[in-house]
Amino acid sequence: MATINDLPNELLLLIFRLLGETANVQAVSSVCRRWDQLIVPTLRLRIGLYDDGDRGVRGILCRSSRQYEAVALDFPASSCETTDIGDRTGLWILARFVHVTDVELRFYKYDLKRIVRFVDALGPRVLFLTIFANNVQDDTGLELNLTSRKVVPLANMKHLHFVNFNQLPMQFYAWFFRKVPKVVRLKVSICYQGDVIISHYADHLERLEIFHLDYEKSFNHLKCPKLTYLSMRMETGCGSAHPIQLENFFKHAQRLRHFELFTDCPCHDVARAVVDLPNLEVLALRSDHYVPFDDRVKLPALKNLFFGGRIDDVPQLPAVRYLFLYGLTGDRIYSRFVQRAPNLTKLTVDQDVFLDDDAIVCICNGFPQLADLHLKIHSAVELTETAFGAIHLLTQLQRFHISFENISRQVWLGEWIKRLQAPTVIIENLHSQFLPVVMPLAEFELLLANLRTRVLTLRKIFVAVWHRTIRQEVARVRPDLQFFYLEPVDTMLFG
Repeated sequence: MATINDLPNELLLLIFRLLGETANVQAVSSVCRRWDQLIVPTLRLRIGLYDDGDRGVRGILCRSSRQYEAVALDFPASSCETTDIGDRTGLWILARFVHVTDVELRFYKYDLKRIVRFVDALGPRVLFLTIFANNVQDDTGLELNLTSRKVVPLANMKHLHFVNFNQLPMQFYAWFFRKVPKVVRLKVSICYQGDVIISHYADHLERLEIFHLDYEKSFNHLKCPKLTYLSMRMETGCGSAHPIQLENFFKHAQRLRHFELFTDCPCHDVARAVVDLPNLEVLALRSDHYVPFDDRVKLPALKNLFFGGRIDDVPQLPAVRYLFLYGLTGDRIYSRFVQRAPNLTKLTVDQDVFLDDDAIVCICNGFPQLADLHLKIHSAVELTETAFGAIHLLTQLQRFHISFENISRQVWLGEWIKRLQAPTVIIENLHSQFLPVVMPLAEFELLLANLRTRVLTLRKIFVAVWHRTIRQEVARVRPDLQFFYLEPVDTMLFG
């Protein structure tokens, strides 16, 4: 009788993803004894540290010959005894896996002395560090502890991510800045002291990411002269009328080539200020408020534009090659982009209720040079032969990716895909994260009948009848076709 261990590698990895953090270590170990041989491109080891006996985490890892590139350690809120056990196991893991370059530490109940202990335990190979801190406890004695502690700088560490660092004493930051003296990539998430961290590393920063929930917090005064990448997510959940200001920040960040802003606050001042960034090549702007673009605005160096929000007009985009549109843009906005971005070769439209047959015809007629087209179809939209007839005329199309919020509404899909010009085709079901839809075998055979298709991917779509033997059947019918079925999973979860 076949067992779970006889399943294909992709299905085993999918099982581990579904088990997630709800499964305990013994259960995962008994479900699949092949886990040490599974093919995983980049493995992140996430362990809930509850015990350190032979039947627990240490037992499994001692019996494994695998080395890890990345380790994520989860420390749950628990009793003092359990916390001590978890800390011993976590420190043992850091000492055992000496090749690790990426470490994530998540503390749900902690005192700062624990963080200091684990940061001190990091090896010189670690390049990336993420620290998540929640529910800070008494830090009595921390100052004495840090004053007497010898600091061995982590000179190779260049990438930091702080999550939920709030109301911490300045002596902790003083110690940490000596421990990690130079950072070129920094990410701060929900850190109300984030400006303290950013200010210290500002002279060296090349990449900065900020995720914040307080609209009153301003970063306009910061100066980051070497910055080339800035990503900001400023959300209040209340659609604040308080506008975001970055004009002064931009004056001292003239090397900026990539700028992202996702917010529910007004950003009209930011939209006007980006015009003064001479090297800007990538702009991502998503707002719940109106964005004042018009045809008098010109972004001559811009190559990629990601936009989600309300606009009445489109700026001049002579160099843009990639355009990503999200949400309700307006039923006439596509014709404006056709006029203002004549050199577009790659387009993604995500869940726009106005993306119907007429809009797709406008896109295909206006951009006949498209080489890459990704359409995410809203659940309220059902495409007809009119839309696919226009797509069939894109003779330079190399990659076609279509995603459906409700793929069950779409009929004759196989017949239409059969006539596509693109050598790479991706069909995706967005309806459910874990429940794939079933494609009839007859429709799948129509996909295989398109001999122009060299690479075919189905995401969260099962093929009826052939599901268990689909790779063998595809290899028999189309030996020239690269076929991808079920997404690879790159994270092994132990809880």
